[in-house]
Amino acid sequence: MRSPRRAILPRRNRLWCQARGHREPYGVLGYRPRRSHGDLKLTVRLPKSDLEFAKQYAQAHRITVTELIDRYLKSLRGGSAASIHPEVERISGLISPEVDARAEYREHAAGKHR
Repeated sequence: MRSPRRAILPRRNRLWCQARGHREPYGVLGYRPRRSHGDLKLTVRLPKSDLEFAKQYAQAHRITVTELIDRYLKSLRGGSAASIHPEVERISGLISPEVDARAEYREHAAGKHR
């Protein structure tokens, strides 16, 4: 199998690709980075609205839809218990829910700057 032709890229494109772990940007002369042995291809059927949302979200955050799905799955794998710091968990519930935190903060800030 012949290897694809390499295009001569402007420096900023090469740096962009290197920062994201790509050899070259997608779509340059049909070149796509090779998948590692652990990556597999999967077809997923979604409603059109969900797919459009995923594409827009990924584009707004400058990632691919594949990266979006990968990050989401990794967050699920990590579990929710790991996301809360033990110190935060220890002090949660110390302040009564009846306290208006915004009003208390405004009062504190006003008193501080008198």
